[in-house]
Amino acid sequence: MTLTNAGKRAGKEVAQLYVTDLVASVAPAGKRLRRFAKIYLQPGESRTLNFKLRREDLSFIGGDNKPVTEPGDFEVMIGGLKAKFTLK
Repeated sequence: MTLTNAGKRAGKEVAQLYVTDLVASVAPAGKRLRRFAKIYLQPGESRTLNFKLRREDLSFIGGDNKPVTEPGDFEVMIGGLKAKFTLK
């Protein structure tokens, strides 16, 4: 994603990446914060951020109280941006 400071003052912004498991055997929490970055931008400055997710980032606590990662559909959200993908 690319963040741009469209204002007239320098400032800090926090980009937050949330993951939602759309289909699971146990209903995990709705959206879960998995990555974030706090950056400082000058007026008019833009910066591209890249976040990498690991398989463990898609896990949740299953019925046996142990982490589990299930194949299925997920949604990633950063600000107003959303994307879906399928873990096989």
